[in-house]
Amino acid sequence: MKKFLLSTSAIVGVGLIAAPAVAAEKIKLGFGGYYEEYIGFVDAEDEGGGATGRDIQSINLLNDAEIYFAGTTKLDNGISISVRVELEAMENQTTVDESYVTIASDTMGMLRLGGDDAAQGAAYVGPDRGIGGDYDNWIAEVNATTNDNAYDTGGAGDDPKVTYWTPRIGGFQVAASYVPSTTSSGGTSPSAVNTFTAGGSAYSASLTWKESVGDVAVNSQLGMYREAGNTTRQGQSNYNVGIRLAYQGWDLGYAYGRFIESRRNDGTATAVTDDGRTHGFGLSYKSGAWKLGVWHLNHTNEGLQNNTGQDKTKAYTLAGQYQLSDGVLLQGMVFGVDYDEEAGVDANEQSGGFGIVAGMKLSF
Repeated sequence: MKKFLLSTSAIVGVGLIAAPAVAAEKIKLGFGGYYEEYIGFVDAEDEGGGATGRDIQSINLLNDAEIYFAGTTKLDNGISISVRVELEAMENQTTVDESYVTIASDTMGMLRLGGDDAAQGAAYVGPDRGIGGDYDNWIAEVNATTNDNAYDTGGAGDDPKVTYWTPRIGGFQVAASYVPSTTSSGGTSPSAVNTFTAGGSAYSASLTWKESVGDVAVNSQLGMYREAGNTTRQGQSNYNVGIRLAYQGWDLGYAYGRFIESRRNDGTATAVTDDGRTHGFGLSYKSGAWKLGVWHLNHTNEGLQNNTGQDKTKAYTLAGQYQLSDGVLLQGMVFGVDYDEEAGVDANEQSGGFGIVAGMKLSF
């Protein structure tokens, strides 16, 4: 994998060096972003009752915001070079989320260097869930391990990495990532190299096929992620498959993920494993400015290694949206979620409930 990515980098590098003198304009940054604001009512089942000292809030607000800066220049040889920096714009939170440089051409594909999602997540194909995937922001289960995606890029996150996408040929496209260290977050400038790190390296790959079969648009993916061990884990692997079919406003999607974690400190009371499975299903219909859809999640996770039970999450959502104008999207959902904490101790868990949420997303 390392040799493949290094050779790909060399190919792009030779293309840049061998190119004739160019008169491309200096990169000029533009900006964009979004702001989301929602209000919701929830009825949460607090199994622990007053004995746990919890006060379950019935009505609350949730917001999210991000601003990004991006710019591109194109050389005379057809190669485009671009930069993007994403800034979290929440109250009292002004951290950089992702930042990377991209080198791309129609014939050689695309090479990305910096802090972006690994290939499995960047090319992820899963069901349309609208804002339904935010159910756990309204009713959270803090004592059960859960995952509402069919993929998990582990400790890689937005750590610096190199990712290469091939050109799409016959509907097929391959993407591959290499992460030198899963704890090299780039928090210092520059990030330290040739030093001891608690996190190992990681790599990820994805194969997608995107094509039209008659009047049906097909988008599918096979993905994987592998992470070496660190101070708390021996290592982990996960695999996913996803497909979406679109036809005359209808959108049907399914995703399956299998998460496998190598074990360390087996049998101890605090050792946790992310071994588990996720099934996701979604069906939506769009007509004009309106869109309505259902989404279902079924996730199981081993949780504590010394417990033979499993953490379980089941979520059901009905979500809708209306495009009020360009950049103004009204959204809402009704959802129900059920958590089953592996120990089966009522006092440990807020076992689920239902909620109603409405709000808007402003894009600029």
